[in-house]
Amino acid sequence: VSGVMAQYEKLFFEEPRKKITREQYKQILERQANVCNECEKECKKYEIDHILPLASGGSNDISNLQALCLECHKEKSKEEQENGEYIK
Repeated sequence: VSGVMAQYEKLFFEEPRKKITREQYKQILERQANVCNECEKECKKYEIDHILPLASGGSNDISNLQALCLECHKEKSKEEQENGEYIK
């Protein structure tokens, strides 16, 4: 995380964004039976998403993380931006 982003996260997020481990990624996919948590389709690549965004008080806990296909993650992020919940 760059210096500016670290300062920004410190001001606006109780918990800074963290990279997940490969093991956590596998756990999330296993929990979801290897399908997107939104459209329930299997795909080749998933993006890990905060169910409740950090900007809205969500955490980096694995229980607040889900695997979404690229299309669903893009749509969810767009909706969060429109609702003022998403800061990138």
